[in-house]
Amino acid sequence: MQVLDLPGFGKPPAPQFSGFLDASAAEDGTKLHYWFAMADDATKANELPVVLWLNGGPGSSSILGMLQEHGPLLINATGGLMRNPYSWTKQANMLILESPGGVGFSYCAAMKAGGNCNNTDISTAAAARAALQDFFVKFPEFKDNKFFITGLLNRLLSGGLFAPLLPTDSELTSMDDDAFDQFVEPWMCDLCGFGLTSRLSSEAYRDIQRLRCDSHACDVCA
Repeated sequence: MQVLDLPGFGKPPAPQFSGFLDASAAEDGTKLHYWFAMADDATKANELPVVLWLNGGPGSSSILGMLQEHGPLLINATGGLMRNPYSWTKQANMLILESPGGVGFSYCAAMKAGGNCNNTDISTAAAARAALQDFFVKFPEFKDNKFFITGLLNRLLSGGLFAPLLPTDSELTSMDDDAFDQFVEPWMCDLCGFGLTSRLSSEAYRDIQRLRCDSHACDVCA
């Protein structure tokens, strides 16, 4: 569904869409909430990459990253919205996915009966993959665009470690689906970014850099 008006702001600066992506192919009854912000220059949106963002936690909503860091709009000091002069949408189309089920507006079948989602790394990746397949069904005009998966590393249990799992686990990339194969094969780029805030995180960065970047699994390391 297209977002036509944002409370306290009005019409988005560029086309935005939000709703639910069907992950039932991986987990029956799971729907993952998404927010898709097209590039600021709508005339070039079909030429620019689609960038998936996954926040860390685990259990942190990816909308936090969108509204606090890199999205086209940020939350200001009064709780309203303001334009972000450094938004990633200047160079890409941003897809925000609240993952796994139970995070943010995303839900699983068990929640409808008052239960909890039983998430694992593998089930989380499988549900996200199924949701992404549904995204490209809903937005087929972007299936030929370059695709990048990015995520936030938070205490080593988050999108920063989950994001590389999504396209590389053999169990998850073996399905014969054109919409998914379009952006998984060939794999375009693995962005690894780490904020260094303590000795522990610095050591973790060096370890992951050695494992991921030195083997050329990362094209960009920051």
